[in-house]
Amino acid sequence: MSARSEESAVERLRKQAERAIAAAQGRRVVEPLLERIVSLAPDGSDASVFAHRHLAEYRIEDHPWRALLHLRKVVGAHPDDDVVHALMGLSHALLANFRSAVSAYRRALALAPRNPWYHHNLGHLLDVALDQPATALRHLEFAHRAANPPEHEIAASLAHCLARLGRIDDARETATVAVQGEPRNREHKQLLAWIERGAPEEEGDPRTRRAPVEQQQRARGASPARSASSGRAASTSSRPREADARREVESRSEARAERRTPRPTGERTRGGESRARTEPGVRVRGEDEDAVLPILERVMRDGGFTPEHVARARRLWVDYRETRGSREGRASRRDERAPRAPKPDVCAAAIEYAIARLHGLDGVTRASVARRYGVSARAVSERFDDIQVVLALKPDDPRYARC
Repeated sequence: MSARSEESAVERLRKQAERAIAAAQGRRVVEPLLERIVSLAPDGSDASVFAHRHLAEYRIEDHPWRALLHLRKVVGAHPDDDVVHALMGLSHALLANFRSAVSAYRRALALAPRNPWYHHNLGHLLDVALDQPATALRHLEFAHRAANPPEHEIAASLAHCLARLGRIDDARETATVAVQGEPRNREHKQLLAWIERGAPEEEGDPRTRRAPVEQQQRARGASPARSASSGRAASTSSRPREADARREVESRSEARAERRTPRPTGERTRGGESRARTEPGVRVRGEDEDAVLPILERVMRDGGFTPEHVARARRLWVDYRETRGSREGRASRRDERAPRAPKPDVCAAAIEYAIARLHGLDGVTRASVARRYGVSARAVSERFDDIQVVLALKPDDPRYARC
């Protein structure tokens, strides 16, 4: 292939990839296009950087080491891009390389010194992973002041740090803000109860918060699924060490694998009610389909979505269920096999994510949605891809994007 024809092929592939990304067609469509660009475009070219950056953003949750390799290509061409350094921080946190994560967030802050989520991530890593609460405090205090609107996770992180430094009254006040910001969050309530007991060191921090790997993504100018400018990092004990934080990261990896292990039926949800689980390969029955709406409506309301958003989500689910059921019925008659059934909570999470994407809601990512529904980000991504195909969703789709 001549240099001119290679250049034109790269241009065509980039346009295809840009259209697929804009249409939210999913990684199964986009990644092969990006990989082809990487194979054809010269290193350091705009097209190569474009492809490496998007590949890193798609792969960071499930393959952080591969994401780092892509990001090193990007940072070589754009060393002053704060979001790239923040993404590197997230990748290192996923790999439990906490000192490297701290260094990356420091570089991001040097380029964007007023980003509250960079301050939060750096402060929480210093407090929890590196056992440096005194150093962490100024970052967490800045994040708490600068976040607009206020963020309950930042308040909880600050409260934990204050308690470790012996500022119990300030910690109690800040933890109360976190509880008021998210009243159903049991971890915030446990944190507040621990602080009210005087934050006894022998008990340790009672929270079972997430490690610095499930970070809410709010990068400036980036789509919700594609940045690491924010984070909900975890605490492990009142005197955390790197090994403790590393174990939490490993538990996140186990959670990812959970989707391959059927849970027992009748599992208790966070709201306390019993919820039936469908086994892989079992056809969805009417009662399982009906289980999606109560889960979807409850979790969306708890997450602060408006009644209009919930109504649009309800309509999207009903349309998807009916259209998919019709297609599966035809397929079943052809091959006499029952189609595989999605789990209700996975469906509910994917529907919420679809609504968030259609309405352009910042900060809603596959990871954050998956965490709220207790499922894996990969499962949400795969179900979202299926929803897009079945309903032929388009950006700002007028069927579901108007409130």
